[in-house]
Amino acid sequence: MVANRTRRALRHTLLVATLLLTLLAMVACTTRRSSGSGRNNGDNNGGNNGGNNGGNNATNNNGNNATNNGGNNATNNATNNATNNDPLDPDADEDDDGVANADDNCPYTPNHSQGDDDEDGVGDACDNCPELSNPDQADRDRDGEGDLCDDSDNDGIGDLIDNCPSRSNSDQRDSDDDGIGDVCDNCPDDSNFGQGDADGDGVGDACDIPDVDNDGIADGDDNCLQVSNPNQADADDDGVGDACDNCPDTANANQRDANGNGVGDACDVADRDDDGVTDNEDNCPALPNFNQADRDNDGVGDICDNCPANANTNQADANRNGVGDACDSNPNDRDGDNVLDANDNCPAVANTSQADTDNDGVGNACDNCPQARNADQRDADNDGIGDACEGTGGTCSTNGDCPGSDYCDTVALQCAPTGRGTVALGGPCSIDAECQPGHVCEASLLTGTTVCTSICDSEADCTGALPLCFPSTDNPGRTVCLITF
Repeated sequence: MVANRTRRALRHTLLVATLLLTLLAMVACTTRRSSGSGRNNGDNNGGNNGGNNGGNNATNNNGNNATNNGGNNATNNATNNATNNDPLDPDADEDDDGVANADDNCPYTPNHSQGDDDEDGVGDACDNCPELSNPDQADRDRDGEGDLCDDSDNDGIGDLIDNCPSRSNSDQRDSDDDGIGDVCDNCPDDSNFGQGDADGDGVGDACDIPDVDNDGIADGDDNCLQVSNPNQADADDDGVGDACDNCPDTANANQRDANGNGVGDACDVADRDDDGVTDNEDNCPALPNFNQADRDNDGVGDICDNCPANANTNQADANRNGVGDACDSNPNDRDGDNVLDANDNCPAVANTSQADTDNDGVGNACDNCPQARNADQRDADNDGIGDACEGTGGTCSTNGDCPGSDYCDTVALQCAPTGRGTVALGGPCSIDAECQPGHVCEASLLTGTTVCTSICDSEADCTGALPLCFPSTDNPGRTVCLITF
């Protein structure tokens, strides 16, 4: 009886052990298969069988049994058992496509055919660029499309080989063969791989025409070289574009602007004397008179009226003495020196004394050479000094090279005049012109006063007790005889 109970206990124990072993084997199998993704078997996360993560059986992800993904047993996806998140087992078949991992060109994606059109070692089923070989599967922008197949402009040409990746050009036209497609080449007819554009006008340097203002009009044809005006408008047809014309409605090709106010003279309301009153309103347009004073109310401002006390709009001045006839008591005495013009040796310059040192009929007050007779008042160089008081100005090296009584200025190497006056040798003087011809005015060594003395080249040209010829102390360009008187 005891023996029978013992045998029944052993059989029961063996049965339990057998069941446990069977259960353990099933658990192990289930755990291994649950690590694969995308399957449709019992451990499929989206399936409806006993291993469904959304089911309610023993492998339910929400459950707490041995296969729960959130559990702590052997089938939990978060565990670190030998089949989860570890390197692929080369002999296993991760994607259940019948090709071992070691031989599968897409070990995570089922592809029974192992197709690989671009022969880059990556199966078409998982290749991010199946038509172009790219074994590195580079994808800089992480858009799921390999760099080699990326096509930013959607023209069917991948960026890496597209000659204009930013603009659609499926024909890849490149007229100048510089590697830059015509649609984005800044100089499509002239090769310029670097696309240089120094002036930033969008036209490549290789084919850019000079265009300072970048208005698309070549400088040689631009009517406003410094101001952009692509329409080249020129309302007055003077050749100067409206954009830079200082008088756009009135032709003025010279752009003259006398007062520099930015408005051309052709259309400027002028104010020649800059007194703030425009010429067309100014009663003295050539002389500044901002107060426009006009005592006699003749329309001529006092500042320019030749008779401001008596109205004389016509400003008549018959004797041209600067005094209007309306105020001139004696029209026959222009300079008002009480000497009638007919008898006046300087009728336009007041000189009551009528002094005429050289007795040439021209009063000293208006004579251009009062020390030398020159009634004709000739002045070839118009310098205000009559020719009679000037030398010829020719070049020279010695006094002998100069005409008449002129001497050679050895510093300037130019002929210069001696006196043209009447003061004799030794007589007092203040300037050369007062001395007689051949003499000049120099300081006396004995008296310190200035007297007339002779020009000389050597002692032979001098007279007196000490006939010496020496350099002038006042005019280093000439030599004069020693003055002992």
